[in-house]
Amino acid sequence: MPRIFSWHHAAAVLRAWPAAVAVLGLIPGVLLIVAVWQVDSGGVSPVTGKWPTWDFTNLWAGGVLAASGKLPTLFDPGEYSRWLRTILDPRVDDHEWSYPPTMLLLGVPLARLPLVPAYVVWTFGTLGLLWLALRAGGMSWAACAAAIVSPATLNNAALGQNGALTAALLVGALLLIDKRPAVAGILMGLLTVKPHLGVLLPVCVVASRNWRALGAAALTALAMVIVTGLALGWDAWRLFFSITAPTMRAILEAPWPSGYQVNAVTVFLSVRALGAPVAAAYAVQGAVVLACAALAWRAWRLPNADPHARMALTVALTLAASPYGYSYDMLALTAGIAAVMALGSWRITALEALVWLWPGLAHFVTQNYFPLSPLAIAAAAWLAWRRFQAPALAPAGLAR
Repeated sequence: MPRIFSWHHAAAVLRAWPAAVAVLGLIPGVLLIVAVWQVDSGGVSPVTGKWPTWDFTNLWAGGVLAASGKLPTLFDPGEYSRWLRTILDPRVDDHEWSYPPTMLLLGVPLARLPLVPAYVVWTFGTLGLLWLALRAGGMSWAACAAAIVSPATLNNAALGQNGALTAALLVGALLLIDKRPAVAGILMGLLTVKPHLGVLLPVCVVASRNWRALGAAALTALAMVIVTGLALGWDAWRLFFSITAPTMRAILEAPWPSGYQVNAVTVFLSVRALGAPVAAAYAVQGAVVLACAALAWRAWRLPNADPHARMALTVALTLAASPYGYSYDMLALTAGIAAVMALGSWRITALEALVWLWPGLAHFVTQNYFPLSPLAIAAAAWLAWRRFQAPALAPAGLAR
């Protein structure tokens, strides 16, 4: 009688489980995108009651308003929402502009296309930029695929977000800073379109004493401010600081649960979810910032540190340090955990698989239970830190 089970069969199953996890982890995101893009005659998704381009609608609409000389409308939430209903559909929900004016440098050229084609160009174009950044940083094809074909990517695409762009800028800067410091600095300067994602970059640059990267970052950021002011008018910056910044702060400090908090991944939000007042949440977040800055300083002072492990750690610390962050920002974290798995020669642990899956689970867990994303981010930081202690595993995992 043939044996039904053998240790050989068990080993084969164990070797196959990461692929099974990957396939199963992608299914919810694919189903969400398919459901959301089933739109009615007005272009609104019955699942969400919104245009399926979601947050990309703001970038595109901002570009339309800026190009047509109607920029003040963008910074008036009431007038802006009424204008959107006029050009899209009367059922469109309220919207608000949430970015620095420099983001409009991307929105204006995209606004030359209709909304849906612009969304397609944006989604696949920014993913292409992320792929190029990872490859330029020395990550293998397998690691790049693990980052790009992931729940985080599907979450980012379903929400029409900019996670692929910011991941390309942040991860690219961290990976290129040693061999191409000027390019890394330019990427850091461009990341000021979402400045909270660069909160630890000054610490990293100063700790590594890479003054060339620091200079390039400062000049790039300054150039973006000047170009934006000259092209769109300096009043855009006044409106940003007087209207947009207070609006974003109000969203951040809103009582739990409300608004966009179902997608938030920060320590600040988790403390608020425990019932703590705003001041206490800021105090805890401040302590986390100091701890993350100290760890980042230590990592960037280590001689001969593996750049991929250092990148993965820095991305995790960045997400932990920022009080303002959402699930789509975790695409950079996925790139980091892909680097960690590659450093381990793809002997993937359950914790690594969970962190890779987490961006696709975060919304569900937060909505139905509690915002546990800071634990996943902390796990990613711990996994990356461990790789500093295991340099012998690097060559097989990161071979080109």
